[in-house]
This record gives sequence, structure tokens and C-alpha cells, in this order.
Amino acid sequence: MIPINAVVHLDGQPAVGVLAMFVPKVNANSKDPTYFKGKVDGEGKLSIGTFTDNDGVPPDDYVLTFVKYDTSTIIIGQKPADLLQGKYSNPANLEHTISVPSGVPSFDAGVIELTSPE
Repeated sequence: MIPINAVVHLDGQPAVGVLAMFVPKVNANSKDPTYFKGKVDGEGKLSIGTFTDNDGVPPDDYVLTFVKYDTSTIIIGQKPADLLQGKYSNPANLEHTISVPSGVPSFDAGVIELTSPE
């Protein structure tokens, strides 16, 4: 596993509560793709784990997708609304991609900038 160092911003601010999914590019067009998921903390840092918290992802080429669920009104049995309105949820769009190499102690994905839907 390769730990990922990344910061995610939404409209220039830390994207607190945004969930990130790392979808292997080979699965990007699948109806139900395999993915690894993580969450953005209060400072905008992305923590992504496969087997344990923040252990990272296997080396591969990934499409990144993002959602931010509205947790203010949760109805049991219903998926909460995506406050990003699906803008970053389709891996087939290939908007955000990274290649995580093998043989490195960690991978710096830099700052990922997202914008709210209009």
C-alpha cells in the first residue's frame, strides 16, 4: 500500500466532510466499480485507507470521484443528497486522475481543487 498525501479544497476552502473514492482507471466505466475511499478532515487533508486508516492504496492509475452528503436531514433507508449534485461522482468523466507509482514510501497528490455546482 502507498499512503497518499493530498489536500482537497472546495471553493478555495478545506473540503471538510467530502468523501473521495479512488477508482482504478480500468474500472472507471463499470456499473459497479471497485474503489478505495477516504474522507477529508477539517484541515482539508485526505485520509484514505484500504485495510487500516490511512494505509493508502495499491499502486495503480486512478480516477478520483468526490461526494459531500447532506447529513442535516438523514432519512433511514434513503441515501442523503449529494451537496455537490453529482458534479464529481462519475468516474467515467476522468476529471481528476492520478497515477500512484510502486516502490515509493508515499505519494504526494498535491492540492485538489473542487468548485461547488452553480
